[in-house]
Amino acid sequence: MLAKADHSNTLRVGLDFSFDQLLEGRRQYPDLYFVRGSGLAPPFAAAAFDQVIGHVSLPYMNTRAALGQVHRVLAPGGSFFLTFHSLEYVRWRLRKDVRQRRWKDILFMGYITANGLLNHCGLPQMSWLNGVFETINTASGVVRTAQRIGFHEIRIEHQPGAIFFWRDGPQTGSAFSRNTARTGMVAFGCYANEIGGIVTLVA
Repeated sequence: MLAKADHSNTLRVGLDFSFDQLLEGRRQYPDLYFVRGSGLAPPFAAAAFDQVIGHVSLPYMNTRAALGQVHRVLAPGGSFFLTFHSLEYVRWRLRKDVRQRRWKDILFMGYITANGLLNHCGLPQMSWLNGVFETINTASGVVRTAQRIGFHEIRIEHQPGAIFFWRDGPQTGSAFSRNTARTGMVAFGCYANEIGGIVTLVA
């Protein structure tokens, strides 16, 4: 997604905590910059980017904390494209778990579902054993969390869960078809399978 974006005069940066993913990213996309770090503490200054992409990275971070950091690094009027795990992801994984008798993972699926419901209801999310974190998300839960952080003027596009947030006045056209990254673009999580909804937040 980051590599295919319209990038005339745009600095494009991939952020990931895994050295292996960063090395693979550098091998495949030598024109991009890659930085090791966490989406919960990205090593970037405030208002550093016009566009942030979270390609199924949100499920592995506390929703409120992650959106807060995205809001911090976005310049006014910048946009955030994200994909997340929905309840359908849990159903798909549970079907596999039952067939393979993976009872521990069935219990874990209960945990990530509960985390998604906590965010949906505006309550604090929790970590699993040994600090592991994972969650599903609902579109409405993400919307309410983003509103509390400072994203607003929401527009919902009737594609699979595409949602838009503005802070500095309305913009027109599809966020996916226009180049909103005027000076810089960063991707949180370099590689992941897209399962769930697509959400776009504009600061």
